Amino acid sequence: MKTILKNSVTIVAVVLVISIMFAACGKSSSVAGTWTYSVNGTEIIGFSFTDDGKMTVKTAGVTTLECDYKVEDGKIVYSVGGVENKSDFTVDGNKLTISYLGTSYTLEKVK
Repeated sequence: MKTILKNSVTIVAVVLVISIMFAACGKSSSVAGTWTYSVNGTEIIGFSFTDDGKMTVKTAGVTTLECDYKVEDGKIVYSVGGVENKSDFTVDGNKLTISYLGTSYTLEKVK
């Protein structure tokens, strides 16, 4: 009986640790880093996301927006002038596809 109880406790502990690891991974920002969309080597638009919730948008190399952001329900949520905005996004390897101001961009991660 002690062996069965001991094995059950071990299995529960392992499952709990794995669950916590996956939950922790889900909380990290998969968009963290700098991403750019370029045409013929010229940066058209770029996004930078920090782990501490800061977002910077550059258009043609000029900073056009700096604000706080968070990832919530699969969207990037940020406020501009007190108005909350939400952008759909997906990350696939070194590609970020984001809907921003009505346009969808596929950007590459800067290494």
